[in-house]
Amino acid sequence: MNAEIRAEVRRLHRELERLRVENEVLHEAVAPLIHQAPARARFAFIHRLRNRFTIKHLCRILVTDRSNYCLRRRAQVRRDEREHEDGELLVVAAVNPSGMAG
Repeated sequence: MNAEIRAEVRRLHRELERLRVENEVLHEAVAPLIHQAPARARFAFIHRLRNRFTIKHLCRILVTDRSNYCLRRRAQVRRDEREHEDGELLVVAAVNPSGMAG
């Protein structure tokens, strides 16, 4: 019986921690963000808080599919890389406008 009570207390402590995290996130999110904001806004909110809360929790609370968030982040990284590469090409083109080597 004592082991069952300890197990129940551990379970309740885990649940309390989960609820505390959800409550903190919801206070920051505000109802309009959750219910009316476009996916881009929800993903930006998740990205901003990803170091404080798990992405899994944030996505579940904001009713957003975690895989969609991850896909959007990977796509943003690729866009940033392309932009950086394009910038480097423009620098090279400015230095060597004829496009001929050396």
